[in-house]
Amino acid sequence: MALLESKRLSKTFGGLVAVDRVDLTIEKGMIAGLIGPNGAGKTTFFNMITGLYKPSSGQLVFAGQSLVGLRPNKITALGVARTFQNIRLFNNMTALENLLIGQNCRLKSTWYGALLRPPGVVAEEKEAYKKAGELIKYIGLQGQENERAKNLAYGDQRRLEIGRALATDPKLLLLDEPSAGMNPHETQVLTDFIRQLRDDLELTILLIEHDMRVVMGISDRVTVLDYGKKIAEGSPAEIQRDQRVIEAYLGSRAIKKPVAKTA
Repeated sequence: MALLESKRLSKTFGGLVAVDRVDLTIEKGMIAGLIGPNGAGKTTFFNMITGLYKPSSGQLVFAGQSLVGLRPNKITALGVARTFQNIRLFNNMTALENLLIGQNCRLKSTWYGALLRPPGVVAEEKEAYKKAGELIKYIGLQGQENERAKNLAYGDQRRLEIGRALATDPKLLLLDEPSAGMNPHETQVLTDFIRQLRDDLELTILLIEHDMRVVMGISDRVTVLDYGKKIAEGSPAEIQRDQRVIEAYLGSRAIKKPVAKTA
């Protein structure tokens, strides 16, 4: 069953076509990769899913409901969460506080209730702290609850950002270059963690990633964009053999250039 579906989805900025009539279907429980050269339209596509950009044309449907025109907070409430290529944490807040903020879209208390603190608000707050504590352990940051986000190691900051997204109780998790800036060991640990998220939490995951070892090692299906257009889609093995994909990454001249013979 399709959890997310785009039909002829486009986004233009003046005369620039960033995403050009892209059809994409993400089934529930899938790990899908979205790849392409720099400027291919990948992050623009993410921004339309999360409501930061309104599509210029086309359809975008999540769990049977159109996302077109919805504000980001409404889309988050429906069950879509994301991380960013450049980590966006509340740096002067603790790790635990970042996870508490992630739960805000699910809390029912109002500012008035927060002032008066009736029993229902107190119970909800207690439950939020309990969930944040469980998430700290799940993402592997136990013992660092009270550490400011800016003081965490880079890989831990990545995990905390994913944890904050998980705090919103998503059905679909969008990861924008989660392994950016990581060394090979950190990348492998993160790849295993992403797979664990799908298996443990029954999440559907769509990730943008430039590290092909991550994409090809974890994705059920890979979609390739180039200059805003979808040029290929298939299994990792199919994508690695696709001539259009090879040319998009290496250039047609590199593909056609003969290998020099050694004497």
